[in-house]
Amino acid sequence: SKFQNHDLMKDVAVSLSNEYKVNFFYKDFREGWKEGIEASKSFNLYRQNYCGCIYSEKERYKNEIKKLKEVYR
Repeated sequence: SKFQNHDLMKDVAVSLSNEYKVNFFYKDFREGWKEGIEASKSFNLYRQNYCGCIYSEKERYKNEIKKLKEVYR
């Protein structure tokens, strides 16, 4: 995702790969991110409004609860 801190993720992954003696390959696919979004929409593919991690899920529900509270005041 273009919203993630790629430098931090890469540094952590490199450190762990060195510690556990496993290969790690990093590729930044953000360059075509917008085109991928547009293509998926043109094919009417399902798109969710969050990345799927537990933190974005929590944020998503927090925002929904906030909206409901505003409606039912």
